[in-house]
Amino acid sequence: MKFVPITVISSKKAPVFLCCLLYLNPLIATGFELGYGFGSMGLKYEAGHKLSERSNLRLGSSEFEYIASNGGNAADILSISEMLLGQDATVAIKQLSLLVDYHPWRGDFRFTGGIIKNKLILELVNYGDGEFIINNSRFSDQIVDSTELTMQLSNGVSPYFGVGWSTGFEQNSGLSFSGDLGFYYAVDFALNFSAVCKAEAAAIDCSKLRAETSRQQRKLREDLELLILPTFGVALSYKF
Repeated sequence: MKFVPITVISSKKAPVFLCCLLYLNPLIATGFELGYGFGSMGLKYEAGHKLSERSNLRLGSSEFEYIASNGGNAADILSISEMLLGQDATVAIKQLSLLVDYHPWRGDFRFTGGIIKNKLILELVNYGDGEFIINNSRFSDQIVDSTELTMQLSNGVSPYFGVGWSTGFEQNSGLSFSGDLGFYYAVDFALNFSAVCKAEAAAIDCSKLRAETSRQQRKLREDLELLILPTFGVALSYKF
């Protein structure tokens, strides 16, 4: 399976509200930390504040977009996980998170839980590789011009669970490194799968294509009843 190169577009601006937190009140700003990093959801910006000897509160924002310079060329229909974890589709991601860290041994290691507000859009146009396999039925590229798979989650709120570390949890000020590895549950996706029949194809072939495309779409939607998405990230932070 070979796909064309991807043009990467980084986030165009950092969330200014994270920086403004430092100027709300000198007492509130004390003990605050600001972080910048990257992960599976793109560029990451964070503001954190230590709540107790074992807990910490974080507010974060991530944004990432990349655009396929052309469609894919593969016989099989890409799975949802391949779309999410690969670079075969046009992807736009925006994410806000509110997380609470718990350090059971007051050290670097932490457990994390919280909520994530997502906006996720994926789109893949496939021009085949000599043939198309749709719902286990094979169609030649003399019948099918292309297929398109789109998936969208807008303004969804999902629970997050994970583990990680922060080298600056015990320190009063200065630079620190942190990392997270976890997952969140994503629900209420809108998914559409379509296929374009060539104008010169026989009517019976186009009819079969429409039927198999409809069945394939139902199967893909069934896979999205509850989708568990892995996520990771690292950051460099400074505590004031």
